[in-house]
Amino acid sequence: MKEKFEIIPFVSVNNMKFGMTLEDIEYLIGKPNDLINDEIMGEVRAYYSNFVLIFIRKKLIEFSFNESIGMNELEIIVNGVEIVNNVKIIDVLSELPKSKPSEIKRGSINFYGLGINLGGFKKSKYFPKKEIRVFSKGRIKYYELYLNA
Repeated sequence: MKEKFEIIPFVSVNNMKFGMTLEDIEYLIGKPNDLINDEIMGEVRAYYSNFVLIFIRKKLIEFSFNESIGMNELEIIVNGVEIVNNVKIIDVLSELPKSKPSEIKRGSINFYGLGINLGGFKKSKYFPKKEIRVFSKGRIKYYELYLNA
């Protein structure tokens, strides 16, 4: 049975809510396998078996799932729709209310209304593997810049 992650845009993934501290997360799901303090990016990345959590100023701002850490073995749901193994993931997310997709650049697309960034779902040299990033409202500007860099 696949581990299930339900996304509530700009609120949470499962019971992990944006704005929580690492200590809050550790209380809910345990300590990460690895913890990286990236002083250049100003963020802390907590590596769990199937996902990565990103914290800025000690607050959770992003979830990251990708193929290299078992994303295909997960069930990731947005508005009742399973998205990981859906070959029409971009079309499905585009049809959801408030999805507001941006243009695709270098194999990446932002769904600003859902707080989701997809990489590698279109053929691209920039994304050899597929990834799904779920971000907080405070991270929208970052992803606007990320797509246009």
